Amino acid sequence: SPVAPGATAELALRVEPVAAGPFSFTLLLASDDLDTGLWTLFVEGQARDAELGILREGLPLAEGATDDLGLLRRGLPVERSWTIHNTGDAPLRFAEVPLRVEGAAGLELSLVELPQAVLEPGEEGIFVLGLVPEVLGPFAATIVLASDDADRPEARFHLTGSGDEPDIELRRDGQLLADGALDPVGNVDPAVPRTLAWSLRNAGGLPLLLT
Repeated sequence: SPVAPGATAELALRVEPVAAGPFSFTLLLASDDLDTGLWTLFVEGQARDAELGILREGLPLAEGATDDLGLLRRGLPVERSWTIHNTGDAPLRFAEVPLRVEGAAGLELSLVELPQAVLEPGEEGIFVLGLVPEVLGPFAATIVLASDDADRPEARFHLTGSGDEPDIELRRDGQLLADGALDPVGNVDPAVPRTLAWSLRNAGGLPLLLT
């Protein structure tokens, strides 16, 4: 539509970068201005981006990294927490289903706590998982975090560890005694004190508590 002499018109253009980083385009404005019939404007800018970082105990986990949880007692529920840090310069928004587990073997996993749905630049949140090792031996799982991080919308890291437990061994004079075994101690004279000694060893990978 024509612009009257001395009047001002507003020109609005919606810009939607397709990726994080620098962007540019050329705007051409055609009119019947005899001096500049085709007005040329070069536009450039920088698309902000959210960046999801994962840490445990202050140490960053790179994409696809393995987080070894070490020895955990079989059948005993424990909790482990991880920190999510938005290291980008735009708000980080989690997906409707922000976390999922893939390929769990040898352990049971449950979600205990999730961070808030949006992390502002520089902000941190925590997610907590409940774990129950189900086997004596190695366990593993892959954790997937879904967000609007343009570089990695699905951030992955791997959990590993081993289920273990205490294992009591009892011996006397070097002889291994099974649970429920009979241990003959020979003849004992009446009214004559005699000391009987057994050797107890923890053959497992976790501390043994005697109660």
